[in-house]
Amino acid sequence: MWNRKDDADGVRTWVTLDQVMDITTRQQLRAEPINGTGSPLFTGTRDDTLAIRRFKGSCKYYLDRSHKGTTTDCSAVYWVKVLAHDSTHSKSKIRSLTEEELGGANWEGIKKTSSKWIEAELLYPLIRGRDIGRFCYATDGWHIVVPNSHYENVASEDEFKNIHTAALEYLDRNRRKLKKRSTYKRYQSHLPFYVIYDVGPYTFLKFKVVWMEQQNPKNFRAAVISTSRSAIGVKKLFVPDHKIYMLSLDDESEAHYVCAVLNSRHMRRILGGFLVGKQIGTAIFRYTAVRRYDSSNRLHAELASISKRAHRSRARTAETRTIL
Repeated sequence: MWNRKDDADGVRTWVTLDQVMDITTRQQLRAEPINGTGSPLFTGTRDDTLAIRRFKGSCKYYLDRSHKGTTTDCSAVYWVKVLAHDSTHSKSKIRSLTEEELGGANWEGIKKTSSKWIEAELLYPLIRGRDIGRFCYATDGWHIVVPNSHYENVASEDEFKNIHTAALEYLDRNRRKLKKRSTYKRYQSHLPFYVIYDVGPYTFLKFKVVWMEQQNPKNFRAAVISTSRSAIGVKKLFVPDHKIYMLSLDDESEAHYVCAVLNSRHMRRILGGFLVGKQIGTAIFRYTAVRRYDSSNRLHAELASISKRAHRSRARTAETRTIL
């Protein structure tokens, strides 16, 4: 591989070979399929290709349990700030986020809410891609309204109204806007106007290994999330947004074991060698052989312990983008 030196001008087509040699550095690399014929090519040094051999392969078990975070296509409606909570009536008072808080969102046609009591059971602490660091996370304390627990198996609007009257009133203020959402029109137009996508039983499992969809694979970072004692006053599960991919599990130690593996230098070496660009989804488990957790395996148990200790030590880390 040829790379231009930092202090050199661009390489012109008319310069001589000797001149090109002076302004570039060169490195001998290898390229080989990461997981058999037809899979992406891993590019690296000879030492790199030797080091990753034990990781080559795939892990269907974890691949099948990995999903994208919730897709609302209208964060200005579904992402809210909780102002107060009434435990007697199980309701929370919410307001819309401000345009300063939620910069970049599409606010056109949105009817904002300054104060509205809705059923608290539909509110979950929100975690976004930008909130995640290596073995840590830090959120803005926002909540997401989750009106359906499955992307397809959904109660009728009348049934929803009988149980969640206040929430329907809140969502109905932006009915026309919600019906125009691209994902809704493509996959869910036969369902009530307020449903969201990429939600299912996996969304509500107790432990999730989460990672940003958009990040430099050579600096890959992941964390384990579970519950948060939020403004609602009780511990509730974090719900990831659409900029996050997650592995949902029931076992805390298993989640921390996987997190330790994903945050290892070896994994960053592999991901940086075959991923083109910064899009990182479930390809992690499609093209790397992360061994399934075995609680009787002493190495697996030690890796889980390392991740737990790392999370505890970084629990108060404000800058989640710190690279270890």
